[in-house]
Amino acid sequence: MCIKIFRKVSSSMRNTYCVTKVLFQYLEVPLSVNIRISSVMHEAIVPNRTSATKVGIQTDIRQTAVARDAYSGTKKSTSSVNHKLEGSKEKFSKDVLEYLNSKDYLKSVLYCLPQKLLKRKRSNPDALYTVDRDVAKKLVDVIALDVVKGGAPVFEVNPGLGFISRELLAAGVQRLWLSESSLAFSQQLKDLKTEFTEKIEIVNKDLFTLPKLAFQDNQDGGSRVRSLFRGVPKSEWKDDPVMKIVGVLPSLSFIKYIIQSHVFQHGVMALGRPEFYFVMTPAHYFCLTCQPGDGYFFYRSTSVLFQLIFEWCLLEKLPRTGFLPWEMKRGTKRWSKVAKVHNIDPGTMYLVKIVPRKNFFQTVVSADQLQPLWFFVRHNLISRKNRVIPQLEKWIPGCGSRFIVDGMTIFTQFGDLTPQEILTVFHKFISWPEYGVCPFHAVMETTFMRMESGIDSTGKDSDDEIEEDEES
Repeated sequence: MCIKIFRKVSSSMRNTYCVTKVLFQYLEVPLSVNIRISSVMHEAIVPNRTSATKVGIQTDIRQTAVARDAYSGTKKSTSSVNHKLEGSKEKFSKDVLEYLNSKDYLKSVLYCLPQKLLKRKRSNPDALYTVDRDVAKKLVDVIALDVVKGGAPVFEVNPGLGFISRELLAAGVQRLWLSESSLAFSQQLKDLKTEFTEKIEIVNKDLFTLPKLAFQDNQDGGSRVRSLFRGVPKSEWKDDPVMKIVGVLPSLSFIKYIIQSHVFQHGVMALGRPEFYFVMTPAHYFCLTCQPGDGYFFYRSTSVLFQLIFEWCLLEKLPRTGFLPWEMKRGTKRWSKVAKVHNIDPGTMYLVKIVPRKNFFQTVVSADQLQPLWFFVRHNLISRKNRVIPQLEKWIPGCGSRFIVDGMTIFTQFGDLTPQEILTVFHKFISWPEYGVCPFHAVMETTFMRMESGIDSTGKDSDDEIEEDEES
């Protein structure tokens, strides 16, 4: 810790004032708190940096820590929650606090909300939490019949204050797994467990981080992902849903993970067909369901694969204010590529039901051709402007005439084709006798080897440009 702080002190920062600012910054002490930096530290910094690290910084870190604790104690003794928040160094959004204070049932738990939830976020947050009891009730009222049907285990991701959890239990859910990694909500989870001992299991992991856990399992042969679903029996793909997962999606990372999980038959999709009830932003919904006419920037390989693998239904629109953290208010820059998407249904969230196609292996592609389909789509849609005939002739020379007979031109681009049209091109491609010995297989195997070694483990592709642009 000392070395980390001291490295931030450049050679030009030879005075007490500059060092004090660095300590304030990294120890999170408000500038209004006066701390005297001893002359011992100042004298040690100039002649010998090593001795400064051992003598000066150590001494004054203790002084700073004492002052910081005293300051924290002052905050804790404040009777009003609003005073506590306003006195903090963190910058909170005033409208967020006003909204939370307008809900009487939130005043008693406002203190336990992580501070990062009380600020508007420009980029995709790590997690989204339901903080409006009315929104939670409306959400569960819509999905209750489907979730309870069949008696499959139900997983709720990031339950937070437990509003959705209570509604699910009241609707008749008999087995509910709560996936929560934040310690801030531990008391709420303990209260739920005490009240519904036989019906609730607590998982101290965020299921939306399964991509990271799957990568770790791949590296060391662990069973982290499987251990999270130890209460879920494996079933056949054609059977009823093996489990139901309910949650608020902070990004598209989990969608990309379940696509890969299905393609390579590992993780959550290897247990059978799960059923998902996700709350997502209109922007994410648009990116998953868009068509070629919506623009090359949005129509990506994830869009195509999602539409081929899953069936989906927009069930309800919910107010965005019911979920924390709120988004940063965005400017409408005409040159922004994502301005169009962020202006779709402002102030709302979409409740979407997503189910893998029950007849996928009969109507889309057989099990042995699933991985080639994934690679075919992903490789050819890295750039949506890739022309179909020139691209495929790299693998099977002279095949273009077979497409021209069907009405395709040499200028047709992959980005012009719908998911079903891309699937038709793939089926035609693998039906040719040259397919078995063409370079397509070597390129695909090389990609899989890179993924296995961790070089391409997360499946990051051009789709991620959308979320990176959102964060900029």
